[in-house]
Parts: sequence; C-alpha cells; structure tokens
Amino acid sequence: METSTDTVVKVEDIRTYNGSVETSIFAAGDTVSIVSQVSDPLGAQDISGAQIHIINPAGEVVADWENMSLDSTDSATPPAWNDYSYDYSLPSDAPVGTYQVDIKGIESNGVVAYLSTEFYIPANMTVESDNNGTASAGQTITYTHWVNNTGKGADIYRFRLTSSNGFKVSLLASNGDLMGYDSDGDGVWDYVNPAYDTDGDGIPDTGLMLPGSSKEVQVQIEIPANTNATTEITVITAESMHVSLSGSATDVTKIPEFKDVLIPIGFVLVLFVVRRRRKGNHASTL
Repeated sequence: METSTDTVVKVEDIRTYNGSVETSIFAAGDTVSIVSQVSDPLGAQDISGAQIHIINPAGEVVADWENMSLDSTDSATPPAWNDYSYDYSLPSDAPVGTYQVDIKGIESNGVVAYLSTEFYIPANMTVESDNNGTASAGQTITYTHWVNNTGKGADIYRFRLTSSNGFKVSLLASNGDLMGYDSDGDGVWDYVNPAYDTDGDGIPDTGLMLPGSSKEVQVQIEIPANTNATTEITVITAESMHVSLSGSATDVTKIPEFKDVLIPIGFVLVLFVVRRRRKGNHASTL
C-alpha cells in the first residue's frame, strides 16, 4: 500500500532537456530528457525509486508510471538524495500542445510523493490566400486555399465556412471530393463527408498534418439565380484540434447587375461557297 506524506520522501524538482540545453519547448522528433531529484531526510538508502507518467495533448498516456533510471546519489554521509532520469522520444507525428509530466518518488516503506511539470510543442499555422472574383446570379464560383502547418508538431485543423449573404458554400478536397456543405453559410455544417471527419464530430478537417506540410482545399459558392447586384464575402477558417489557434482567408465575390456583365463576342467566320452555273449568258451565286 502507498502512503503520501510531505514529511519524508520528497520530489525536489523536475527539469527537461533537449540535449544539454534545459528547455520546456520541443519539436516533433526531439528526445525529451527528464531529470528529477528525489530526497529523503532519513537518507537516500530509503528511497526505492522514481516513476514517471506522461500525458500528451490528445489526452493519451504515453508513459504509464515507467521506472526512471538512477543517475547519481548524494556523496554526503548519509546521502540525502538520488537523481533520476527518463528519455521520452517524441514521434514525428507528436501533436502540438501541452504535455503533462508527473513524477512519483517512492520510499522503501511504501510512502510516496509527487511533483508535476509540463513541456510544450508550439503550434503555428496559416491559411492562404485571400481571393477576389466576379460571378453572375445563377453561377457557381470556386476558390483555392492552402492550409499550412508551420508549427513544431503534428496537428489537425477543423474547417468552418461563412457567407455574408447566406449563400450555400461547400468545401472540396484537392481531388474534387465533397468534404461538406453549409446550405446557408451560417457556419454550421449541414452535411459532412465521414471520410473527411477524423474524430467524427460533424466538422470536416484536414486529417493529421505533420509539421511543415500543406493541404489544398477549395471553397465553392453557389449564387442564387435571383440575386441582385451585391458583394459576397466568404470566410474559410481552420482551427487547431489541440490548441487555441486558428487561421482564416477571405474570398470577395462581386455580383453585378445583368447590364454590367460583359459578354465576350467571338469572331465568326462565314465561308461562302460560290457555285457558278452557266446558263446562257447568266451566272448564279449561292
């Protein structure tokens, strides 16, 4: 049985390193070296070990009270503390956000003590680019955008579309697949393709994007046939699934009156085939 007390065994500190540099900021693919000192005023000989527990930003346990390695012991007599360490290798798809670290110091008689800290994978992203276009009533216009993961870890971005005129707006994948549509542009999806909804929350998303990667999507706007001259402002927003972070881009579409629409006129070449039929002194041209 374990008993927690502040009067005997104690976890003094927790430090995180990237190589020889002490830091709390890491990137996917880094190795996080976690060092902790556990003390006991009755002597380090009574300390039986230390264990570590790590939870990633997605709420997944990635170290489940693993034993830490004993690195060194106080040289005093009697020794007062032990130093322990644990290396955690962040995978290439490690999610951005906050990682919770808990250390448990254990005394040989079952008494335990705890201390917690955090380290981070910074998030950053952009949505490109703003667009301008012209379309007539009854037409559909499509704009292309890119979502870029410029952070240091993997992330998933959820999409939202809004229309200033309440038009139907759709989101398409780069291959033309319909990811979802919002029938009145109010920011609430009316249909979502399950193939583009990673966590099944009813919101289309990018799927997992590794740091440095980009994904193309298209915004399609359907302009009703009875629309009068106006300007439509459509906004695409992408929001991180793991942290409070979002980016957006704006599509501005001018919808002119019919009289303002320029209809290109092509050149038509008419070939006249002339046939001459001789009838006496007369000739006819067809």
